[in-house]
Amino acid sequence: MSAMNLIVAAVSKPGDVGRKVGFDMSEGWGMIFAAAFTGLFVLLAAVIAYRTGRRQVADQGRVEHQHWVRQNRFDAYQKFIAASDAVDDALEERRRHPGIGNAPLTRTLEGLMGAKARVQLVGPDAMVRSAMTVVTAAAALQQRMGRPVTQILPLNGQEWRELTEALVAAEGQFINDARATLDAPAE
Repeated sequence: MSAMNLIVAAVSKPGDVGRKVGFDMSEGWGMIFAAAFTGLFVLLAAVIAYRTGRRQVADQGRVEHQHWVRQNRFDAYQKFIAASDAVDDALEERRRHPGIGNAPLTRTLEGLMGAKARVQLVGPDAMVRSAMTVVTAAAALQQRMGRPVTQILPLNGQEWRELTEALVAAEGQFINDARATLDAPAE
């Protein structure tokens, strides 16, 4: 007999000879451990699924918000450009027919100011500055055409060209800024 068997025989009770000594892993204990490990893995899988689902919902919400912002910006910029075109038309009409007065030009300039307010609402700040440049250039033309002296001394070709070039350049810059803003990811 080996030394281990001798020790086991000495410690064992007379009826225990031939039985294993120590922890006996029966089928019952095996099923309990298997069920516990399965439960832990199911719980872990549920936590992972929950967190993944929440992340997916948050990502989807962020994407939808970016789309909403981009669409609102597009609409605001489009309306501003349309209002700017209306100002251009009113300025040209006023230049051709000085007797019609400033009322149509003033109305279109007010429309441009309203469109600028919408640009201010949807931003960003760079677009607000760009819109303000257009409004300032249009207002400079309107102010020059609204002077009583214009009735007597109409705008000369050089002055008209300088003022309209400033307006056209500001409108072109607004369009370029709008394109860049719409192409960039929304905030």
